Amino acid sequence: MLERVERVTTDVIVAERLKTWIIDNQLQPGDRLPTEQQLCGELGVARHTLREGIKRLAQLGIVESRTGSGMYISNMSFDNMAEYMLFLKQRGDISVDDICNVRSVLECYVARTVALVVDDAHIRQLHVHLENMKARCDENDWENYVQEDITFHLCLADASDNQLLSGVICALRRIIRAHMSSLDRKTALNSYKQHCLIVDAIERHNPDLAAERMREHLAGIQGSYIS
Repeated sequence: MLERVERVTTDVIVAERLKTWIIDNQLQPGDRLPTEQQLCGELGVARHTLREGIKRLAQLGIVESRTGSGMYISNMSFDNMAEYMLFLKQRGDISVDDICNVRSVLECYVARTVALVVDDAHIRQLHVHLENMKARCDENDWENYVQEDITFHLCLADASDNQLLSGVICALRRIIRAHMSSLDRKTALNSYKQHCLIVDAIERHNPDLAAERMREHLAGIQGSYIS
């Protein structure tokens, strides 16, 4: 029995052809797309159809419009993923525990990986973040402490040299941030000490210890999230 042929609208075809054209021409973030007139001529479509195709790419975060300047290739972003996961959480399809468990798997892997490949520059960056976290504790500035905490973990993910991993962790953190309860001095200081232990293990280039200390840190704070 023959399979039914899926009906595809012209704007979908245009979007797919544009994606192929972007890849074939090796366009990078910040590169400008040709004018609408040029694209319409190359693709053989009306301007309205082209705009609908470009709109699909914009929704995916592939291109962005700059007023009075045209369309450009966007920087890599996982914002769409974060928005969709947040929607699934709000609808009840996934829970905070689900998100935290996935985060734990990924961040323990990151700690293990970074302990093997970290360079001096990233070590210095991690120590800067630790100093900033300590300063926020001394100032009882819990809101900015949380931001420094997030920055620390994103720096750690970046040190793994895996952009997909960094992007997914960033998306998960956006959701988790919305469900964090208020910090107090005791919790923040304990968190700071745990981060110091993680960096110590990474500096020793001990992957097992780094992963274990990350696991302990994440397990200790999971109960503080608001469902």
